[in-house]
Amino acid sequence: MDASEQASVLANVISDGINHLAYIRSLRAEPPLVSAAELEEWGGIFDRTQSALAEIQTSVHEGRAQTSLPLTSDAVRSLADVRAHLSTIAPGTQLPASLFDLVEIAWSEFMKASG
Repeated sequence: MDASEQASVLANVISDGINHLAYIRSLRAEPPLVSAAELEEWGGIFDRTQSALAEIQTSVHEGRAQTSLPLTSDAVRSLADVRAHLSTIAPGTQLPASLFDLVEIAWSEFMKASG
């Protein structure tokens, strides 16, 4: 895979993570009971997003790549906080308000980064 293809893959992974932040935000008004499958899916998406962000940060730091998305440490950390909190939620329970608070912070950080 050449650098252009890799950049495209990483961008798609990050886009998927941001889309899932938006989806979880949309559930705040009526938080649903969450299944084990959903928690596993969301966790995997955010794991892949974190890995993609780390790869991009490393590539930029080493001078192998450039990005138009200013990746702040606050944005990366806020996504890690969401992922960590997801791992504490028991399947079959209602999504907690604390998750939505963390999602809102992550959303704000990514919106600031993207302008």
